[in-house]
Amino acid sequence: MSKNQCLQCASKNKLINLVNLGNQPWCNDYQTKKLKIYPLKVNFCNNCYGAQLSFFLKKEKMFSDNYYLSGDNIELNNHFKKISNLIKKRFSSNLGFKRKILDIGSNDGSFLYNFKKDWQLLGIEPSKKAITISKKKKIKSLKTYFNYKIAQKINTEFDVIHASGVFFHLEELISCIKGIKLLLKTRGLFIVQFINLSEIVFKNHFDQIYHEHLYYYSLNSLKKLLERFDLEIIDATKSTIHGGSTIAFISHKGIFKKTQRMIKFENKDKKNLKKFLKKTENFEDAVKLIKINFLKRINYYKRRNYSIYMLGAPAKASTIVNYFKINKSLIKKCYDINQYKIGKNVPGTKIKIYNENKIKKINSKEIFLIMSWNYKNTIIKKFRNKFGKKFKYFFPYKH
Repeated sequence: MSKNQCLQCASKNKLINLVNLGNQPWCNDYQTKKLKIYPLKVNFCNNCYGAQLSFFLKKEKMFSDNYYLSGDNIELNNHFKKISNLIKKRFSSNLGFKRKILDIGSNDGSFLYNFKKDWQLLGIEPSKKAITISKKKKIKSLKTYFNYKIAQKINTEFDVIHASGVFFHLEELISCIKGIKLLLKTRGLFIVQFINLSEIVFKNHFDQIYHEHLYYYSLNSLKKLLERFDLEIIDATKSTIHGGSTIAFISHKGIFKKTQRMIKFENKDKKNLKKFLKKTENFEDAVKLIKINFLKRINYYKRRNYSIYMLGAPAKASTIVNYFKINKSLIKKCYDINQYKIGKNVPGTKIKIYNENKIKKINSKEIFLIMSWNYKNTIIKKFRNKFGKKFKYFFPYKH
């Protein structure tokens, strides 16, 4: 499905090219056969300063049998605990009744599990694998895609609606926001965590771009989107999760005052606008240079007879290997901990994925390419504890 109108601010004829990463397979299509490929190009809106893919893969293709599991990630679960504690502080549960929380894209229930004792929970999740795990945790979950029709069927108001790392996945974006507006209590909060476009552009995090990420929000574009539905951001903060995210606290318009932190966030955003726009103009060239430098480094290791292994097969790895055109002659194999990926190939390649536990020893001519760079501290600590200085590594680009 092609898009030529900005879905964040509804403006027409304002979209320009931000970066074209060529035709690529769906990033979570872990198979052993040849895959279909689709355009992976991002358009930038000159009106709201948000961005979106030029081509949308259908949600049924991407999310009904997705391999991603929140529970596999220690840092993400620690992040969920912090957000949960903030929510519990704001919303007292000692009222003689249970507060209500809705998690959109609840995955395996890792976030909602933090509220299991004192809150009434509901998760919305389309993935068969993830929702099976969630139900084993006895977390009430609906196997479906969230939209306005589903919200009408739920017909319950919530104190908190949460969407972590999924708000850029929503093919039915407008319908979803209508549903959120309907289900959010008058003094409720909608909490959304998203990868800020400025983080992608300033840090050259082009591998955060893949078919599941349909939209790339700036603070300004998210504000414009929410204003269309009488919702507003009252607070926002930055987080290191997913390599650099923004967490926005959203309410019905006019209910709460903006925090001083939010005002500072807005002022900083305005101050950096000229730099940001300049970076968007040069972003594609910066990405091309990253590719050139990476291939030089790979060839350097190959000339010195190193065996190179990928460590981690996240969605961002698919963007990198397909844009860089990496094949089995350059990288022998990949290691991961996700049970559903093991035995399959990295999408678009013949690089097979093995269980990380199969790494028993490392020799002096082996080096690892860390693909899940957003969790580099956890990964490096784990492997250094196990293999000491024998564990040598590098990243796809500077981090």
